Amino acid sequence: MKSFISVFVSLVVIATAAPVFAQNEAHSITVTVTHGITGDAIANAPLFLRAARPRGPFEPTAPKPAKEWAGFTDASGKATFAGVDADLAQRGLRLHAATVHNGVKFESPAITPANGVNLAIKVYEKGVDASGLVIANLRTVLEIWEGYVVFTQFYTLKNNAQTVLDTSLLPGAEFERGLPINLPIEAKGVQLNGPGETVVIESTAYWKGMLAPSQTVQLQARFSVTARDPALIYEQFVDYPIENVEIVVPVQTRFAKVPRLDKASLAAPDFEMLSGKGIMGLRDDMEFLAAKRGAIEKGKSFKFKLDGLPFERSMAPWAVLGVALFFATGVLVFGRREMKVAASTKGREEILAALRGERDALFEELVILERELSEGTISPREHELETIAIKERLALIMKKIGDVETSMS
Repeated sequence: MKSFISVFVSLVVIATAAPVFAQNEAHSITVTVTHGITGDAIANAPLFLRAARPRGPFEPTAPKPAKEWAGFTDASGKATFAGVDADLAQRGLRLHAATVHNGVKFESPAITPANGVNLAIKVYEKGVDASGLVIANLRTVLEIWEGYVVFTQFYTLKNNAQTVLDTSLLPGAEFERGLPINLPIEAKGVQLNGPGETVVIESTAYWKGMLAPSQTVQLQARFSVTARDPALIYEQFVDYPIENVEIVVPVQTRFAKVPRLDKASLAAPDFEMLSGKGIMGLRDDMEFLAAKRGAIEKGKSFKFKLDGLPFERSMAPWAVLGVALFFATGVLVFGRREMKVAASTKGREEILAALRGERDALFEELVILERELSEGTISPREHELETIAIKERLALIMKKIGDVETSMS
């Protein structure tokens, strides 16, 4: 009886172990490289087979491969990789292949690993045609902080042309620093991240890189906009055709004084409005306000209004109006005093010195305003209102200086 039980247990162990052994056998993966226009096989192409986790929706660069194999295509443009780990799918990894053709990197789509699958790569020649460039998706995420709103924009660039777009070769002065992405002038602290080279000049970010046909490149732009009022109105013009636009506002904030935007509302013309958890592929443990729409033509704009922000309405416009009225009253009073003393040369010299001193002070105020605008301590609207008031006062002072100088000549 004991021997029968031992034999039975041995058979069960063998029966259950056999499938495990089969599952752990190495996979064989084939990669094919052809020309995207002619269909010709590309022989002796260097190949890299990579296993990596899927890229997240907000990642500007691809994850680092967990494992990699190397090889070359044969005369028929094919290469077979034997000995590929059979448990890649169980580890949450996906397979894709990459090659280099005439100095340009090309990749296959990423697939779920399985024995005997084929990965296809198409290669193309370089070109300088940007007409096929589109933004497949633009997602704008707004985060509320004390005194400003942080914008994070995720650009998915796609090339619909039949040649590789090398942005460093584009003709024209506008492309001298790369492909420009123009942001609103109120954007401060602009940063651009992604593959290739990036540079930022004021509110314009430039990207230098290559974009193969039918492939995408992820770029991430980050900047802030001063916010002192309960409502933020934002408008952005687009430099390239956009296929899809998304706006996302997390209801939870990193603003310590107001950790949640209970009174916030989002409005955007021509957008579909959404709200709740897990919308548009977002986290299902957070609440969001969101909006989405389809295509926007090159040169057009999209705009939205975010209301109910935890900021008090600014009194700056009223303060500027009060200053302007004060200056106007001062001119009248000063004018009467000037008439009383204008008869003497000494009186005119005193008036002229006072006027010139006030003129210089006003010029200094304009300089300070420009610095505050560039530092983001005042909004463009406040800058505009205060500048108008100072320039109006300056015009009156300059006229008085001219009148007094004429009377002394």
